[in-house]
Amino acid sequence: MACDCIKNFDKLLKEKFNETATVNCEVLSGRVIVNGIYHKPKYKGKPGEYQQKWEEVALWPKYCPFCGKPYDIKEIYGPDTVELKENLYCTHVELNNWDYDEEDQKRPITYELSFRYYGVEVSAYISIIRLKKHEVDFSMVECDGDLMESFENLFRDSGELCEKIFELCKKHWDEVEGKESEYNYDGTRQP
Repeated sequence: MACDCIKNFDKLLKEKFNETATVNCEVLSGRVIVNGIYHKPKYKGKPGEYQQKWEEVALWPKYCPFCGKPYDIKEIYGPDTVELKENLYCTHVELNNWDYDEEDQKRPITYELSFRYYGVEVSAYISIIRLKKHEVDFSMVECDGDLMESFENLFRDSGELCEKIFELCKKHWDEVEGKESEYNYDGTRQP
């Protein structure tokens, strides 16, 4: 459970000053959000040239900045959340039949995975063609902000991270979709 630090500090400020006093921070699901700022690279500029305007990005501390108590990620993002690496969480896996084949109805076509990457929601889709080849190369990534390229590069450069994704897809198939199916999670037929 999230700590009560913000509520307690708010109460202390009201007691010390008056009823208008409050802690000035953003809290989401009982978790303090800290903002970072940066300059975007110029679109048609030389390498190392940046725009003048500051951009903000939400930073999600793992611990309460007041008491040091670790945040419970499952409480914030949901009970199915799995930490893949620091600031990268998989919050949901689901079978998605975009190219549903009437002749072969039991084969999975695409897995939809929901992530939190540095606090930003990212949806990614991995096809069974990639699973059969044992590759994670998401056919489609939906991400707000400038994190998309960084997110895709994570999986290109990390075999361990890819293995975790395969395990999450397999777990979803075994628990939800694959009961009494003649197929494996990657669309291959069971022997």
